Order: sequence, then C-alpha cells, then structure tokens
Amino acid sequence: MMSSPGNAFVRANYLATAVFAPLLVALPVGFLMSSQFGQPSKDWASLLLVVLFALLFVLPGWRAIRRLIAQGTVIPRELVSERRVVSFVVTLFGGFGHFWFLITMSAAIGIALAPEWPEEAGKIVGPLALGLICYFIALWCGEWALVGNGESDKQKMGTDPIC
Repeated sequence: MMSSPGNAFVRANYLATAVFAPLLVALPVGFLMSSQFGQPSKDWASLLLVVLFALLFVLPGWRAIRRLIAQGTVIPRELVSERRVVSFVVTLFGGFGHFWFLITMSAAIGIALAPEWPEEAGKIVGPLALGLICYFIALWCGEWALVGNGESDKQKMGTDPIC
C-alpha cells in the first residue's frame, strides 16, 4: 500500500501533536507546581487536580510516542485511509492546536524578554486555553477513535465469522 501525501500529513501532524501537547501543558503546570513547593503548607487537593489535568495530555501523547518507538509509526497507514473523517478531525484540531501553540510561545518569549513583568501578561491564558482544548480533542480522538486498538477494520472483517 503506497502512502499518499495526505496520509503522511495526517501522521506527521499527529506526531507533532503528541510531542507539543505535553509541552504546552508543562508550562502552566510548572508555574503552578513551583509556587506550591516553596510553601510550608501545601494544598494537596489542587496539586492533585493539576497532576490529573496534566495526565489527560501526557498519557495519550506517551501512548503515541511508545507506538512510534515500537512499531515505527504513530498511526498505521491503513487506519488513516479507512477512517477519513476521524483523520480530518484529528488533523484539523491538531493544526489549530499548533497555531495556538505558536501564539502562546511567541507571547511567552516576549514576556520572558521584557525587562519587567508586563501588566498584560495574563492575556496569554486565552491562547493557551484554546491550544489546550484543540490538542485535547486531537489527542483523544486520535488515540481512541482513529487508532483504537490498532487493528484495521478490514482485518476485523476478515477474521470474524459471518453468521
């Protein structure tokens, strides 16, 4: 089966999503966690919520990277070809996530290079939240609807007995 340029684009976009989504989560989680470690009394409930929130992005990303290492591909070619609508949704939301990741990181670099903390630094939360929402949809649709257990629909049809 020959891979089309669209098929390769979907897989490359999903690989970038699996890499950048945990990185985008690491930014706010790092800020929230660093402020908690310097205090004598820790708010364990909020720390637990932050860690659970981060795991929503890290686990699907880790599963995709592990599949890349084990099988040599993030998404098998035949799954992208068979599930075109889900591939489109994953690529669309992954692309939007990359756009908001770019906006967030350019704003974060601008804030980091400023001589003093700018007053409008809180405006980074909007693009960050939009990027996280897009990455969340792309990761979870990609892992559960597009890849699933990794078995092709054609293979399932060939192995199931017809009654």
